[in-house]
Amino acid sequence: MRRNIIIPPPTFKHHILYPVGIGHYYDFVNHHENRASSILTEYNLHLVLGGKGYIIHEGEKIEMNGGCGFLYTRGAKQHYGTDQDDPWEVCFIHFTAITPLFSIWKLDLSENWFFRFTGIRQVQQIFSSMFELTDTFKMGNEPHLAALVYELLLLLIQNSEPLKKTNTLDQMGMIRQIADSIHDKPEFMWTTAYLAEMSGYSLYHFIRIFHKIMGIKPNEYVKECRIAAAKNLLISSEMTVYEVAEQTGFSQTSYFIKVFKEHTGLSPKVFREMYRLA
Repeated sequence: MRRNIIIPPPTFKHHILYPVGIGHYYDFVNHHENRASSILTEYNLHLVLGGKGYIIHEGEKIEMNGGCGFLYTRGAKQHYGTDQDDPWEVCFIHFTAITPLFSIWKLDLSENWFFRFTGIRQVQQIFSSMFELTDTFKMGNEPHLAALVYELLLLLIQNSEPLKKTNTLDQMGMIRQIADSIHDKPEFMWTTAYLAEMSGYSLYHFIRIFHKIMGIKPNEYVKECRIAAAKNLLISSEMTVYEVAEQTGFSQTSYFIKVFKEHTGLSPKVFREMYRLA
């Protein structure tokens, strides 16, 4: 199967990201490209969903199978293709982007990006949405198409690792599951020791990888989730401040008020009054 769609240029000329073309190849044994530098002026992203293929980089042939991807920067030399015996299933997109976006994401695209990723089902859903929008293209679809490219890239940045690294994807998945558990039950008496036990790592190693992946220490993340839950209860319920503290895992009302003010600059009472008036 071979599906390749060229998308009309956008009428709005200031999109941060915008697709030039999208495609989905499956069981297509003739999918091979060997482009000289400066031929393709857009970014070129391929995501392998199954089967096998390869890229040639600096004379080295690198195997790409399901869950691998590559992003060629603008004007880069490109050499890649499918395996003849087990052709890859691949979704791809050519897109334009403003350079500062990648520096904000701390992604260096002065060089090509070769990686592993998780979330194949989410990738399929995003491409399905893009194909649906392009099948009956209307100018009103432009913002949605641009947003889908943004969603796709952000998904990959948050759920990928360089090909030469190993195990970080498993760590990310485990830490995010723990973070989701904290978010879902902020009232639970979470301790860092208990969270480390959930992870299977030592206390020291757990704190280190949690901070590396989430950008915050586990005890601070627990506080943030509790404060977020408390804000919602203050706005949407008639609970007293004492009851809100109790429902969000704070054992003492005075400590809850102290932490709440540290995070918001307001007391729970003032916060409630401000949003009720709004």
